[in-house]
Amino acid sequence: MDIKSLRLFLGIRKYGSITKAAEHLHIAQPALGIHLRKLEEELGARLVERHSRGVTPTEAGELLAEHAEILLRQFSRAKQELMDYSRHARGRVSIGLTSSTIHAMSNDLLATMRDRYPEVSVSLTESLSDTLVNMLLDNRIDMALTYSQADIAEIEFVPLATVAIYFAYPAAELGKRGPSITLDEVLDHPLILPSEGYAFRQIFEQAAAQIGKPIKLAVEIDSAAPARDLVNAGFGYAVKPLGSMSWEVQSGNLGAALITDPTIERTLYVASATDRPITKAFEVTYDTMKEVVTQAATSRNLGWRLRRREEADAQTEAEAA
Repeated sequence: MDIKSLRLFLGIRKYGSITKAAEHLHIAQPALGIHLRKLEEELGARLVERHSRGVTPTEAGELLAEHAEILLRQFSRAKQELMDYSRHARGRVSIGLTSSTIHAMSNDLLATMRDRYPEVSVSLTESLSDTLVNMLLDNRIDMALTYSQADIAEIEFVPLATVAIYFAYPAAELGKRGPSITLDEVLDHPLILPSEGYAFRQIFEQAAAQIGKPIKLAVEIDSAAPARDLVNAGFGYAVKPLGSMSWEVQSGNLGAALITDPTIERTLYVASATDRPITKAFEVTYDTMKEVVTQAATSRNLGWRLRRREEADAQTEAEAA
């Protein structure tokens, strides 16, 4: 079992067919079949089930794929660290973003990286904050913008901004609501929330408990994007950062009101593993992401407020310009 065999197996799993995988991986089909057979013989386990439509990974195959992705990522990091010995920014950096941050700043981030560091390839992954933290622990991403902070020695969390939470209502109610709504009023509505165990759910439940009012739970959903569709379909109302629905609000497809009395806020962190190789590509991407967050907070209506340190840095840069 070597790096090449693991890459080839992941290709077979991705394309679900030895024929298609051979075509995309630029290897002869018989040779790819031999690699798979040798890998199965070495591990003593059948890795795929063959059928008329192609192949499907077995349970052993999925287990191998899980380890292979981590091993290949570590191999890639080792290779990149050596390539960056000369401190030239090049290579691949993977970033995890929440739904609100990917909508608010992904275009600016990618454009800035492309213009400044054309040899750095940026990969974006969208998921919930808690999931992104786990992906950092598993070495599946290099850094993340997350609302979750955990007491984990392996991850460093640097606070960047404070993000206000909004009440999302359907387009049919536009013009009938003001720019803000009290938490007491919010709790009169059936709500769409993430499931129990997620950090935001706990924060919202604590806020409701503080004013002594129960939550009317309509739908539990652990994916940010479908919640917007559920609101307009009449299944309930959502409570979310404005960034995750800014396009829908600006286009009139969704309404949003700031939750007040009390205001519910979350801290936005940039998180990264403390033991990862610090390459030049990582450094410039990390700094660019912080810069883009600052620009988004100061120039756009996203309900973001910079932390004091970032406010001071932004002021210093403005004065220097």
